[in-house]
Amino acid sequence: MDAARSTQREEEDRLLLSQLEEAARALGLRVRVERGSFRSGRCRSRSDELIILNRRLGTFERAQVLARILAREDLDKAFLLPAVRERIFELGGASGDGN
Repeated sequence: MDAARSTQREEEDRLLLSQLEEAARALGLRVRVERGSFRSGRCRSRSDELIILNRRLGTFERAQVLARILAREDLDKAFLLPAVRERIFELGGASGDGN
């Protein structure tokens, strides 16, 4: 892969991650990126619903984790661009039929 194509892919991954983070916020979930020896996932801290992403993961891997978590949420609770919804189902492994 040449440098220009690699840079384009990195930009696409950052945009995807940003869109997924916005989707999480729209669903009432806070997203934090932390350093440590833990697996990324969803948790509760006091009354906050959080998604903690491990800083050691690459941008695309963070997007995959976030998509898997969001795929289990009721996406009808928030407006999401159709392309973002599609990527959630694509990366999250959900069928997109609400189940």
